[in-house]
Amino acid sequence: MTKEKLLNAQNISIQFFKAIEENNLIVAGKPDEQLNSEICDLALNGFGIEKHWHKKIVRTGKNTLATYPDNPPGRVLDKDDILFIDLGPVVEGYEADIGRTYVLGHDPRKLKLKRDVENAWY
Repeated sequence: MTKEKLLNAQNISIQFFKAIEENNLIVAGKPDEQLNSEICDLALNGFGIEKHWHKKIVRTGKNTLATYPDNPPGRVLDKDDILFIDLGPVVEGYEADIGRTYVLGHDPRKLKLKRDVENAWY
């Protein structure tokens, strides 16, 4: 039973990230704090996720270099930014931990980094 619940938490988390993309939440000109708030709203209203076991992290541009405990100042997503989102949703009492890297624009170095990160994890 526990394995099924963990797999469900993982699957819901993957669907959650797809919904972030499908709802076009990641756009240039948006403050990262606003994106974080919209992600929290989507978690609650779209998936019933009320709790997160670790802080929700949206980091863009130079802030992607900050370590986990850091709380860098907010930034506005740039038209050619790289960013990552790291979430720890709790689904039916089971903790998931999931993150994704995104690229706005067409910078080949940033797109390569995104692909390399995905290849390392999948």
